[in-house]
Amino acid sequence: MEKDKGKSKGKNKSKSKGNAFERKVSALLDIWWDVPKGTFWRSKISGGSNEPGDITPRVLEVNDKPLHWPFVVECKHYKDIKFLQLLKSSNLKDGGLIQTWWKQLTADYSMYNTTQNNLYRLLIFKGNNTPILVAFCPRDFGENQDLIKASLQISDVFLYKSALYFPIIICTWENFSYQMTKDLFINKEN
Repeated sequence: MEKDKGKSKGKNKSKSKGNAFERKVSALLDIWWDVPKGTFWRSKISGGSNEPGDITPRVLEVNDKPLHWPFVVECKHYKDIKFLQLLKSSNLKDGGLIQTWWKQLTADYSMYNTTQNNLYRLLIFKGNNTPILVAFCPRDFGENQDLIKASLQISDVFLYKSALYFPIIICTWENFSYQMTKDLFINKEN
């Protein structure tokens, strides 16, 4: 009986950490997208299937202009992330955490991505005492993928390629949000 209580406490602590990270990412997205505080927030049922991803805009307009948000965002915060754990699992049939998380993100993305809304995938993750990292797939950006790749300095990125997916670029949130401006993503559609 005591073991079950301990498991429940650990699970609640983990969920609480995930919720806090999603709130932090929401605030970072407000700043990056240059919108009022609280524009982005955790999805109503984060991890549920009624909205794409973990973070969504809470409003449709900002300053009387339509809010254009072209991303499906998946957030992950783990206590301890080891570099090799991100890339490979002990089970040779599986990829590492990146591949597992990317599959989850892609499932949401696939449900909501259409030619009308043209969405991109963003995986935002961190471990305790580590910087926030962002993973994205340049292929999502179609013919502008070279422009997206060129916007990041090569020293700031790590390229990950699993057997199942196209290359995924991983960089720090700091570098991503500084170098990948809002206009870069909005202009892609014009």
